[in-house]
Amino acid sequence: MNLNTPDLQHRLKNIWQYRDEVFTDENVYDFGLHLINDNLKNFGKTLQDFPNMPEPQQIWKMIPGNRLLQEETDYDVEELQRRVAENKAKFNAKQLEMFNAVMDSVENNLGKMIFIHGAGGCGKTLICNTLASAIHSSGDVALCVASSGIVASLL
Repeated sequence: MNLNTPDLQHRLKNIWQYRDEVFTDENVYDFGLHLINDNLKNFGKTLQDFPNMPEPQQIWKMIPGNRLLQEETDYDVEELQRRVAENKAKFNAKQLEMFNAVMDSVENNLGKMIFIHGAGGCGKTLICNTLASAIHSSGDVALCVASSGIVASLL
């Protein structure tokens, strides 16, 4: 299937302001799949409803033209999901409890402010990095902040 049409190239370059250095045939193809999937949604279907149909790999739901948002959501979703599963397996009970509390707040749009405090080496950075990966893998933006320059450089 050839989805690399001049129209898709135009949309990526001009409307989405896609950078030339990442303007590849794979990105054009993926964007085309995204558009097909969006059209199918108008009929209550998605590409997942059709066996053996490829699905878009990138997350294209961000606002067109917002290059910063595009760059911030251009992640390898499978790699992030693998990293989350791998890191969660390393968590102790308290770390898992903290991770689940934050994810519950994010997923249910509760807007909680949660403070993670602990001695050096207890896994705070692991929790924060895993949270960021989990949030990024769903296509959302995560902003990690820390009160110390040393800690901020680890996030």
